[in-house]
Amino acid sequence: METTVLEGQSLLDIALQELGSLEGTYALAVLNGLSLTDSLAAGMLLQLPDVVDKRIVNYYSERNIRPATLFDPET
Repeated sequence: METTVLEGQSLLDIALQELGSLEGTYALAVLNGLSLTDSLAAGMLLQLPDVVDKRIVNYYSERNIRPATLFDPET
């Protein structure tokens, strides 16, 4: 599976949204050849690991929650 990065999303945001855990951030980074601190561009496609907590993913999905915590004071 894969996901598309939204404006302002970090690996942590995507791990919470798509994998349901903070621990998934590292697996997401490794799978996509990224560092935990890399900036992501909106529209990037990321492969998703199979590590998923469906309770959290369903909660986010049912409420249409799309975390985007990156704050850029330049914009």
